[in-house]
Amino acid sequence: METVFSENLSKLRKERGLNQRKAAAELKISQALLSHYENGIREPGLDFVARACEYYGVSADYMLGRTNIRETILTGGTNDDETAIDKNKQEVTAFAAVLFRVLEQSDEDIASTALSYMTTAEYNLLRYLFACSDNNQFSLPPEQSAALCDADMKLLTLKLCSEIRKRGLKFSAEPLKKSLSKTTYKLFESSAAKLENRLSDILK
Repeated sequence: METVFSENLSKLRKERGLNQRKAAAELKISQALLSHYENGIREPGLDFVARACEYYGVSADYMLGRTNIRETILTGGTNDDETAIDKNKQEVTAFAAVLFRVLEQSDEDIASTALSYMTTAEYNLLRYLFACSDNNQFSLPPEQSAALCDADMKLLTLKLCSEIRKRGLKFSAEPLKKSLSKTTYKLFESSAAKLENRLSDILK
């Protein structure tokens, strides 16, 4: 009987444009065994689940159907082929997904406000990227857009602070540490330290 794991295992292979023989060889199992896994005839062990997640660049939570967020970016190659930036993208994506899961478990309104904040930041970045291009993707003039994005993010920041204070919530790093790999959490700590140094330099 097919499971979410078997469905995802088959789907991810097809997305990569691989036949069962090639995928099985790279996953270090026989084609017959991969076929059994994909059809839900046999249940794999944890070792294979971990290997398949690493191979396809997704989390175990996604592979097992616990979340629709893949949490890592498919790079189209094996770990040996990945560049440093590919690995950083995967780690940052994983961190963001886990962060929002923690926020959702704490408070849906706060998670929604945080998501709005991030969406506004992404929109603002897109406007900067397209600033010198002729396109009709945006209706607001660039100057108005930049000012409104800044105002929107400041208002969302105030709302976040107000909601957290009102609910008496106290966030801890522990849920993140437990949900993330050591590599991902160290990357977050390193990124935070670099950002604080940059902001400190601005104040000087």
